[in-house]
Amino acid sequence: MRNLYLLLRSERLYEKDHPRRLDSLDGAYDSIRNAAEILGGLEIRVERGGLVAPRIGDAHLPDARGEMQALAIDLQRAGIQALAFSKKFHVGELDTLARLVKASLLRSEDPANGAGNAWWPARLLENRVEGIPSIRKRSEGWTRCWQVSSPRS
Repeated sequence: MRNLYLLLRSERLYEKDHPRRLDSLDGAYDSIRNAAEILGGLEIRVERGGLVAPRIGDAHLPDARGEMQALAIDLQRAGIQALAFSKKFHVGELDTLARLVKASLLRSEDPANGAGNAWWPARLLENRVEGIPSIRKRSEGWTRCWQVSSPRS
């Protein structure tokens, strides 16, 4: 997850084709794909104090440098409450996730509730993303979950 944090930071700092951003994308893809393959899929819940991977444990992921908490804050600000990666997914889907998180953070500081929920699906259709985020109803309100999966045939 540290590599995902670095990808989202580099997404904000560098242009789309900058070598450092592309290195961050490759590193995040490789590490998430490896974890997803080993665990048979990877789900990350975004919580107030950090990130939780239920298949690893119920506690927050280790966070010696505060990066997981910073990633959790960025994902919450973008309106994402969970990330779910299938065993196989495409690097382009991760790239699109990073670009849309950046665009969402730049778009508004408003919470992603109510009418704001329509923004994500429209951007995904524009980018032809196969791994579609789902918006689920929870007892305390709506939540957005990003699910990345292998492209459909």
